Amino acid sequence: MHHATMTNRKRGRRRAWPAVALLAVLATLSGCGGAEQQDELQGKFGAGSVGAEPVPENIVTVSFTTSGGAAYGQGSFDGVYFTATAAPDPAAGLFGALANAGDQIALSVVRIAGRPDTPCRYRAALMARDEGFDIDASGDRSNAAGIEFHQVNLHGHGQFVSLYCATLANNAGVQVAAVNGNAAFRNSRQLHFVLNSIR
Repeated sequence: MHHATMTNRKRGRRRAWPAVALLAVLATLSGCGGAEQQDELQGKFGAGSVGAEPVPENIVTVSFTTSGGAAYGQGSFDGVYFTATAAPDPAAGLFGALANAGDQIALSVVRIAGRPDTPCRYRAALMARDEGFDIDASGDRSNAAGIEFHQVNLHGHGQFVSLYCATLANNAGVQVAAVNGNAAFRNSRQLHFVLNSIR
């Protein structure tokens, strides 16, 4: 995700950690197809219950665009809590990657096409097959705007990963990949704010 106000305001206090490296892998995976999974997750995301609240005056909103530059959706995030770890790459469909080193949470947002469950199932299957991750649960959930997401939770190598995929308009959508060293991050207020902002 990209915005002029998205700068590394706390660069001196940031440190490298494995979640950012994992996001680089997640952002480069692509394809179609998938593995059968039992749907266990359901319901709305809610506001989250863990960590810092997003600060209204720090909110940055960005557009999601097709490869031709046409906007088909948008999302928002706290631009002080998160800092950029990867710039948008239109050719790769990457809207950008964000991280908070203090809470060790990292997000990447990429363009997807087609059914929302297919890319999430496919990436989860690749991570299970090639990287030794275990798939914990999957299912369909919705955000505050009524957008339906397919979610897959995985864990492995001391990392907890959640993939969230949604179709927004004209067969185009987004996948949010979230990584942290603690499963409780799945209830992060900052993560849920991002998910609920997508429309």
